[in-house]
Amino acid sequence: MADNIENLVLEILRQLGGDITSLRNEIRHGFNRVEIRLGNVEQSLASIFGVVFRLKAGLRTPNLMAVTQSMGTIGNLKRDRVCNPCAPAKAKTGKS
Repeated sequence: MADNIENLVLEILRQLGGDITSLRNEIRHGFNRVEIRLGNVEQSLASIFGVVFRLKAGLRTPNLMAVTQSMGTIGNLKRDRVCNPCAPAKAKTGKS
């Protein structure tokens, strides 16, 4: 009877060990996916920061400063010019 109990305990321990190994592999695989996705988020964020930095740097260039001064301050620009700075400016009329 004692041998049967020992065999039963050993069998249960083997099953638990197999289950733990399976869970460990699933966790590793999930963690690897999270690392990959986090890397993608970091790359996207770095790209966004790069664009923002280039936009800020572009506001400090002399040519853009001259354009904005001739059109008025940035706060007084029409909404469509702020939203689409590449759109052609409307011709100014001589009337005040």
